[in-house]
Amino acid sequence: MCKLQVCLPSTPEPLGPNHVDLSPTRSHWGYLYDQTLMRATLFENVGLMKYDEVFSTLATVHFTKPVSDENITVIDTNFSDIPVRLYLPKRKSERQRPAVIFIHGGAFVFGSCKMSAYDDLNRRTANKLNAVVVGIDYRLAPQYPFPVALEDCVSVTKFFLQDKVLAEYGVDPSRICIMGESSGGTLTAIVTQL
Repeated sequence: MCKLQVCLPSTPEPLGPNHVDLSPTRSHWGYLYDQTLMRATLFENVGLMKYDEVFSTLATVHFTKPVSDENITVIDTNFSDIPVRLYLPKRKSERQRPAVIFIHGGAFVFGSCKMSAYDDLNRRTANKLNAVVVGIDYRLAPQYPFPVALEDCVSVTKFFLQDKVLAEYGVDPSRICIMGESSGGTLTAIVTQL
């Protein structure tokens, strides 16, 4: 859609005897201005806080239950009083397993590691790598403003990295990574620097 909005109005017109003028009557800048104004008016009329609530509500539609399968055991639990979803491979392993700590995206205001897309990603990661995956369900803004989400991620990471917890899940302490998507990537970058 963006490509159409920006490129179509500036595309040169074809020449020839059967030429039909398909160029817009307004400049493409005017069109882009109207589109931007329409979105800004929508945000103003709906209200930014309500807009976030709409996205949060839509995101909850895609939440999944912790359903295990023949390859992965899925458990919802808490680490340091923060909700997490664990993906534990059922395959036998001759040595300790690697682990992945996953932080979901969602602009810090919506989303969850329980969303179907993240659940699928974490299942595939656990199955493909034969790794324990920890999905962090950090608290969301605006109800919990910055730095609450970061503190939740740091707290879960520190909890998981304890020797007794790693031993409980059979994790090799030298093979642990942390990853995140979008705003979760931002939190990941900060957590790795602390």
